Amino acid sequence: MYLGHIIFLIGLTLTLKSWLAALITISVALWFHARVLGDEKKLVERLGQPYVNYLTSVKRWIPGLF
Repeated sequence: MYLGHIIFLIGLTLTLKSWLAALITISVALWFHARVLGDEKKLVERLGQPYVNYLTSVKRWIPGLF
């Protein structure tokens, strides 16, 4: 869901050709990334080693890239 929202904002930024839209897109992407890191930390505490194993085998944002 986060990735879809970021892709939408990138498209909006490119369509509007706006520096403000670009700044908003970057800010939202950074906020989403920080939120994901926090969620992962909570899930590691809650679910333990099986979740750590999952994290090592699955990419965070785009499969195969990062």
